[in-house]
Amino acid sequence: MVQTGTARAQTSLADGFGSIVLQSARVPHAVQRAQLADGTRVERFELRNGDCSGTDCTRDRERVEFIQERGPRNGTEVWVGYSVMLDPSWPDVGPDMNTKIGQFHLPKYRGRGQGPTLLMEVTDDCLVVSVKDPTVADDDPMNPAPNMAWDCVAPRDQFIGRFNRIMVNAIWSTGADGFMTVYLNGQPVWSYQGQTINVNVAPYFRYGIYRSFISRCAGGCGTQIAYYHSVVQGRNRADVE
Repeated sequence: MVQTGTARAQTSLADGFGSIVLQSARVPHAVQRAQLADGTRVERFELRNGDCSGTDCTRDRERVEFIQERGPRNGTEVWVGYSVMLDPSWPDVGPDMNTKIGQFHLPKYRGRGQGPTLLMEVTDDCLVVSVKDPTVADDDPMNPAPNMAWDCVAPRDQFIGRFNRIMVNAIWSTGADGFMTVYLNGQPVWSYQGQTINVNVAPYFRYGIYRSFISRCAGGCGTQIAYYHSVVQGRNRADVE
């Protein structure tokens, strides 16, 4: 059981990522610290209709996310792990919507945005691994580049009221040495070998709740609450397991 009602959190509990910043509306419910019955500290994210900031407010998006300011150097192997649970109140939002609960995003390159490369998304039915085509620049958030893969790896209900551990092992590369493997509760559920990014800059990690094209939700997408703990970046599996 999660004990809530703790103070609003402006800083991340994540480890190994360097500097991390919060992007959210300036509302007290956005991120709060909480504690599990066993003493584990968690971060409680809550996103309500209208919770946006900056350009999100004019680009059909809402979010509360902690964002790594700089990813690891290109060509180096990286491991990222995090445990996430969706609150039992998590709403259905319809077949045309999905919500990101972890993503790897490319920084701007020569003044242009590059978009995400690997996303963990929640639909009404599934946890989906969504991967952008690494040969295509994705610099317009309102007209995203096509997916190379979009695969259901677990039923959404598995995450309702229960923590699951997601781990990603990758080498971000414009060459054939790149790869991505996604693990769920210790087991590999999706993998890819080959070019993983479209420009020679490394993706950075984001976690929390992010939803785009919210106009597809008639009357708003509702309140979404998720809990995270043990968010870690490391050099090997043992660091993040």
